[in-house]
Amino acid sequence: MEARAPHLCEQPSPPNWQPPLFTFRPDRLPSLPAIADSLLHEQALRHISAIPEMHHQDPLIREGADWRSNRRLEWEGDSALSWLVSRELARQFPTATSGDLSSLRQGVVSNRTLSHLAWTYGFGGMLKHKTNLGPDRPAIVHQKIMADAFEAYLGAASTVRASQGTLRDLETFIQRMLDPACVEGLVEAAASLRAHRLQPDNPVPLVQQPRRSLQRDTLPASSLRDGTDIGWVENSLGGRWSATLSVAGRPIVTVEAPKRLEAQQRAVNIVLNRLLSHSQIRAVVLEALQEA
Repeated sequence: MEARAPHLCEQPSPPNWQPPLFTFRPDRLPSLPAIADSLLHEQALRHISAIPEMHHQDPLIREGADWRSNRRLEWEGDSALSWLVSRELARQFPTATSGDLSSLRQGVVSNRTLSHLAWTYGFGGMLKHKTNLGPDRPAIVHQKIMADAFEAYLGAASTVRASQGTLRDLETFIQRMLDPACVEGLVEAAASLRAHRLQPDNPVPLVQQPRRSLQRDTLPASSLRDGTDIGWVENSLGGRWSATLSVAGRPIVTVEAPKRLEAQQRAVNIVLNRLLSHSQIRAVVLEALQEA
């Protein structure tokens, strides 16, 4: 079957989208790996919202709809992308700490960054998804759909069914995408993270310093713009983790747990339970989740 790959789009991203955490020069972006299997290509660009059976009462029919969507490919692509980005960042910054590398990776693979990449590669005109919400669709939902499609495409391009040597092709693609001549601000961000960590007033004693998500205070201005409203402040205290979820700079909830991710999950659950306890808010949240 004929190999297929999207073409670059010259149209700007939707104006209501959140800006990417890292930007890429369109004239330096490498071509996406082609998908030799046309069925996989179609599946990678088919969001679950484009399948009417997604809301069927029969769970077996809903399961079939899930199989025909790009969700499984997105799951594969997410894993491959995270791994390959980690390898490339470790290669580019051999003296960076694991914490700095994690912050850089978070910025590269975030929905905000991947959605703009997907748009640049022309996914906006090819992805099949529910569009009747028009401008009323929350930007965060639209961006997640595009980011998921980008990961699904990479998942399809890396599967053994598509072609031989696919992981090597994908690794080459990631290396070229993260080349300093292509991605803007990556080298500066790594230097900024290190400089912040090594400041004399930021020692790391037995109780670790708060660990922040990739936000304005950890990246240079050229790499991060206004619009980051949600973030975490985390502390390791005597073998336990404290996670504080903040919105627009205001702490919302703080939770402790043996593991960092567990503390985050508990905090998210508390916030969701509070939101869903209000019927009007619950209706809005559920509608947005169905589209995601």
